[in-house]
Amino acid sequence: MKASQTPCVGLCSTVYGDRTCRGCFRSLEEITNWTTYSENEKHHTWMRLENVVCTVLPEWIRIHDAEKLKLALSEKRIRFPVDYSPYMWAWRYLVSFQQDIELEVLDNAGITLLKNKASILDFIKALHQTLFIFSDAQIERQQQALFK
Repeated sequence: MKASQTPCVGLCSTVYGDRTCRGCFRSLEEITNWTTYSENEKHHTWMRLENVVCTVLPEWIRIHDAEKLKLALSEKRIRFPVDYSPYMWAWRYLVSFQQDIELEVLDNAGITLLKNKASILDFIKALHQTLFIFSDAQIERQQQALFK
């Protein structure tokens, strides 16, 4: 996946009034202006997302086999940013699940969970909410810095 390709994961929430999308964690501005962004601006957005993911995910998961993760993504036909951290790949993989799965599925994809939840789906939902909160706070800080 190139920087020019959208980070969209098809779970948009900005239409409901969120300033940060609960799916891809981009700001409303980043989403709205994506098609007019330069390659550098798109790359900057991807780098911000990678910072969010790589800050949060290591507290939640361990990637014990990146090659297995690549294979699992390919088998599910999930686009992933191959030039970025494997944590970005894991995020794309985890967000693809809409129903509960067995721990073995994640293990076969090279992912080990580090936090216990009632179910894998509860784990993914809690992780996703944490990513959203972190990204939303980061976007708010950036916007406040612009207006100072």
